[in-house]
Amino acid sequence: MDSIARAGYRLSPFGAMLTDPASPAALSRRQALGLGAAGAAVLSTGCLGLASGAEGADSPDTTELVRQLASGETTPVRALEDSLTRADRVNPRINAIIHPLVEQARAQAQTVALGPDRPLAGVPTLVKDLSDVAGAPTTYGSRAFKGFVATKSSPVIAAQIDGGMIVFGKSTTPESGLLPTTEPLIGEPTRNPWNPEHIAGGSSGGAAAAVAARIVPIATASDGGGSIRIPAACCGLVGLKPTRGRLPGEGKVTDFTLSSQGWVTRSVRDTALALATFETEAGGLSRVGHIKGPSTRRLKIGLIIEPHAGTALDPEVRAGCERLATLLEEMGHSVRDLGAPIDGSQFAADFTALWAMGAAEFAKDAAAFSGQRIGPDILEPFTLGLLSLAANLTEESGKAAVGRLQGLAAQYDGLFPGVDVVLSPTLATPPPKIGHLAPTVDFETLQARLTEFVAYTPLQNVAGAPSISLPLARTAKGLPLGMMFSAAKGDEATLLALAYELELAAPWSSFRPAIRA
Repeated sequence: MDSIARAGYRLSPFGAMLTDPASPAALSRRQALGLGAAGAAVLSTGCLGLASGAEGADSPDTTELVRQLASGETTPVRALEDSLTRADRVNPRINAIIHPLVEQARAQAQTVALGPDRPLAGVPTLVKDLSDVAGAPTTYGSRAFKGFVATKSSPVIAAQIDGGMIVFGKSTTPESGLLPTTEPLIGEPTRNPWNPEHIAGGSSGGAAAAVAARIVPIATASDGGGSIRIPAACCGLVGLKPTRGRLPGEGKVTDFTLSSQGWVTRSVRDTALALATFETEAGGLSRVGHIKGPSTRRLKIGLIIEPHAGTALDPEVRAGCERLATLLEEMGHSVRDLGAPIDGSQFAADFTALWAMGAAEFAKDAAAFSGQRIGPDILEPFTLGLLSLAANLTEESGKAAVGRLQGLAAQYDGLFPGVDVVLSPTLATPPPKIGHLAPTVDFETLQARLTEFVAYTPLQNVAGAPSISLPLARTAKGLPLGMMFSAAKGDEATLLALAYELELAAPWSSFRPAIRA
């Protein structure tokens, strides 16, 4: 989620978009971690991987590709062509790319300069279709913005392009980033590479599906209510939402804004490298620097296992989080239950009000650009439902909702330094099937499903705090389950060091999705 009748399939350089679901791969085999007592705490509640998924060589992650570029083992042109080949091979099955930008990417790859001051130069990537790339379409996942072409790049994207990253396409997103699934009416659904009958998450669903399927090793994402962490959890990836103001163009850490830019990756080291490369002090934060491994520091970890709004928690998610808490204690960390630190029902209502106000602003922009009246011809049913909520908000009630959310931000800050990090599931359920959260579902029904599914992630957006989802558990059917760690504002270093430690203790790199290049 990231705010500010299907159109059929389309053709792209990456093949025809999926019109019929691919058959799910057979999910089998349990694997041991081989880590003594800690390993025996196996974080999956069933099958850890796919029988077909743990075999054969894998494509390089970002850090390895950077090494290959620096050593001359590959070139930016070859790296780009490899990604284009992988996109041709798997994108028709997952629909992760909405706007190919192949020719301009090839031109950039021919001339990009490599060097130690530009560590990610030559790395192919995709940009989420909520962010602008100069000279490229931005449709915001909406039929209303067909034909819009950006005249300049968004600040973080401009920094990445100036740093030599090769953008060869825009990744799919739901309309205005409003939903935690990527099923916009502008095109076909984006499907989960682990099982294409299930969602890839949202709103950075295309980015996550593309990275999980090995089209690219890293893709840009953004997070206004969980939109980096949700698809990372659904697709078995690392997803860090940085502190508010951490990256270029994001204002100050003291501002009250929800959305942060970032990336989805396959490894902790890739996320740490990207953050170190593009972080800025302009938002009033000291730099994190390049975190390169785990720390010996033992942490006080607060556990929030019950959903904030008191909704149900899936038994497999609960079991995975409890096993992770046990593993952390066996690793020498202390874990204590924080109970329910906020009034979740009021929080959900206030956050929805803020979401509705953002949808109303988007609707005005959609009408202005399209030249059409606000209605079902240009906006999706869910967006229109949010507009109805916004219409019933008075200026006073809107301000009251924002005031309560700001109070919750202070309440979140008060958890620290009583604990160093907070552990929770990323989501309350495994990735549901395509259609369960689609924008065409009855509005009240969909609202209830969203409250149940997105039960943990929005709090860190309100607080402006960093939060990371790690692929530390799986369902019995092999779907990824993300586990989330959150920290005080500015403390990405603690999250990354702990993530490195868990990546070593419960490695996920050998578990690969059914659909991958």
